[in-house]
Amino acid sequence: MKGVKVKRAVLAALVGNAASFIVGGGFYVLIGRSFRPEPGSPFAAVLRWTPGRTFDMPAWWWVLLVVGNTVLAFGPVFVYAILYDGIPGRGVWKGVWFGFLVWLAALLPVAFTLAVIVNVSAALVMVAIFEPLAEYLIYGAIVAAIYGDPRGRTPAAGDSFPAAEQ
Repeated sequence: MKGVKVKRAVLAALVGNAASFIVGGGFYVLIGRSFRPEPGSPFAAVLRWTPGRTFDMPAWWWVLLVVGNTVLAFGPVFVYAILYDGIPGRGVWKGVWFGFLVWLAALLPVAFTLAVIVNVSAALVMVAIFEPLAEYLIYGAIVAAIYGDPRGRTPAAGDSFPAAEQ
């Protein structure tokens, strides 16, 4: 990898982060209502939210959530660029594979540990398994579509690149 395409990396991270908020929020609103968080936690306010109402979470929590997730969104883009040649597939499918591999290696073990060690409901375990899977499949596809090949090459339809030059 000769250099990082910074503008594309920033755009991929920001668009992927926005998609993550939508997918993650959707899962927690749809599935998360079946378990009960602690009444005083900021997360409890998310589950009480319905369209037309404002969130009653403290402003510091929103700032932390948005800033933290935006900063962390750059990590997967750079990992994608570094591992590009080792990810199977082409185009957007390469990104979907990347998302699946991230989920398999990093997020599924966390969900398994949660289910085994912590006394939580089955619904929370399902959220911990399927929300990151959906989120990273979509995130990976977005990164592949926006960031593309780190070497800056674009294949013609149906073409593939030869192995990286030594």
